[in-house]
Formats: sequence, C-alpha cells, structure tokens
Amino acid sequence: MADQGDERSLESRGSSLMDRIYELLAGIEVDLANIRRINLHQRIDVFEYGSILDAVGVLGQYNLDLRLGIPVTEVAKFHAMKGSLRAEVVLRVGERAVTLLHELEGQVRAETDANGAATGQSDAPPTPPATATVYAAKEWLPVNRRTNANLIAEISSLIDEAIRLARSTNLPPERQALSEIERAQLIALLETALQLLKAPLVERGLLESLTEATTSGATRAVGKGTELAMGYGLGKLGELLAKLIKSISEGG
Repeated sequence: MADQGDERSLESRGSSLMDRIYELLAGIEVDLANIRRINLHQRIDVFEYGSILDAVGVLGQYNLDLRLGIPVTEVAKFHAMKGSLRAEVVLRVGERAVTLLHELEGQVRAETDANGAATGQSDAPPTPPATATVYAAKEWLPVNRRTNANLIAEISSLIDEAIRLARSTNLPPERQALSEIERAQLIALLETALQLLKAPLVERGLLESLTEATTSGATRAVGKGTELAMGYGLGKLGELLAKLIKSISEGG
C-alpha cells in the first residue's frame, strides 16, 4: 500500500466521504437496474453508467479496485472512462462495487471513530484505512483446467460454504471469531476469488492474500472456540489454495 501522504481521498472529511459512498450506492442501484433490462451478452460503453464508473474511481484511491474480480485491462477502461465491455461484466463490476463500498464505509467509520476518540472530535479526517485488505497484483497466470479440475471444484465448494457461514452468524460480537470489518473483507475476497476461478487466468497475489486470510480466520476461530465449522472450513480452504498456487506457478 502506498504511504498515507501519497494516498488521494475523495473528500477531506469522513462525513463527506460517507455521503459520497451513500450517493454512489444509490446511483449504482439505478445503473444495475438499467443493465438488467438489456441483453447481458451485448457490449455496452462503460461511460454510460456513471455511478459504477465513479465508484471504480473511488475504490481505486484505496487500491480496492484490484478486487473487482476482472482483469486489470478491463479495470483500466473504467479509469479511462471509455471503452466497451459485455453488459454482464459491467453488471458484475457494479455488484462487486456495492460490496466493496460497504466495506470501505465500515473502515472509514471505524477510522473516524478512532480518530474522534483520540482527539475528542467526531469529524476528524480519515486516514487511508489501515485495516484494508489490499493485495499486490503480482502476475496473471494461466490455469490448466484439466489438471486442476477437481481441485478448483473443491475450492469453489469450500468458498461457497465459507461465504454462507460467514454471513449467517448470529453470535454476539464479543463471541464472534472475526470483527465486522474482518468478516466483510474476508467475504469480499472469497467472492472475488470465486469469480476469478472461472476465468482462464488467475491473479497470484489475490490467491496468496486469500490463503493468508483463510489461515488467519481458521486460527482465530479455533483459538476462540467459536464458529468452528467456519474455522475448519477456512483451514481446509487455505491448504487447497496453497496447492493450487503451487500447481499454477509450476505451469500446471
């Protein structure tokens, strides 16, 4: 992640950034509704969907655009504000942007509360979220789907189950294995990886970040003795992800 002095924030104050996030979320819902009315296989100009376009720009200021689940060449079209993509891709970007904006909202809220507690002010400028799960894009690698078919199928199944369990907890906060922000970050990574595994290329940095996150989540769950089903599933998922990374790195 870049130094704080190099980060660009959309607004100078947390309240303004939160207002902008809410504005984007409302606009994205309109964009998504319009996209769902058309043929999802046709190509559309990304410039026509301004809220999704703007959301990618905001997410990019926090490196969260790397987790939209599409190749960097397609992300670049949103940043350039020109180019066409299949409607289904723009739809998926909009849906992922909603998840990531909610994650950013939680991070900014936590950061603003922490700053307010330290300074006695509730509207202190937010620093770039220190808790953001950002991975370094390392390299896109081809996947031999015949060699790794069973491994990818098992990983995808475990990811689906992990997302379900992470979303369905009804434990009080003090008994949960993960904080609200950690849980949102994990779900976002899991959802991105699930989409990534369907593509002909996978980004090694994201898989490595997810491996670290699942291993950490498993350790936390077992250590606290709560959400054990999720913890054991995350542990198994981390092991299989490590195997997949090794396989594709070796050309498998």
